[in-house]
Amino acid sequence: MGQLEELTALYKDYQEDPKFDNLRHESIKFVPGSGPINPTLMLVGEAPGRLENAKGECFVGRAGDILNGLLQGIGINRSEVFVTNVIKYWPIDFTTGTFNSTRQLSEEEIEAARDYLTHEIDIIQPKIVGLCGGFATRSIFPDLKTVYHYNGKLLDDMFVPLYHPAVLSYTQSMRKWPAVRKGYNRLGDLLKTAS
Repeated sequence: MGQLEELTALYKDYQEDPKFDNLRHESIKFVPGSGPINPTLMLVGEAPGRLENAKGECFVGRAGDILNGLLQGIGINRSEVFVTNVIKYWPIDFTTGTFNSTRQLSEEEIEAARDYLTHEIDIIQPKIVGLCGGFATRSIFPDLKTVYHYNGKLLDDMFVPLYHPAVLSYTQSMRKWPAVRKGYNRLGDLLKTAS
């Protein structure tokens, strides 16, 4: 079985896994990863948001625009990168009656998503995996509570914790810009030696 067939089978299993039943809803799409197989860089976010759910793609909207700019700043085109999320469904809190709030994931959902992510990485075979945000970082390194001390640093010869691009769209975002840029600049240096 080739890599694309393996990836398709993995996504099919994910969509049928009962551990994610509480994330499924008629208005919620499964949002798969996308990009080239065997890339130098794979980026992992947390979960789809409203726009990702609407388009069925990872990292679109404001966070996607910021990510594209950060990548361009280190000489990388988005089309060269495989992008995915740990959770493949928008984790809406349906108990609120609105489509604006996300809910905490259960430990069972987190563990199942971690297993699928590690399998996804094995199939894609990137040289470096950028973990965008605390949740993505903890999905691989459960004991790391924050990105702060590991921003842009290579862990286990493959993984690089980074701030999530969406952090720059929050209030007071300009204070975070130097730290975010620093992490992506370090990532750019690592990519030069990995390719």
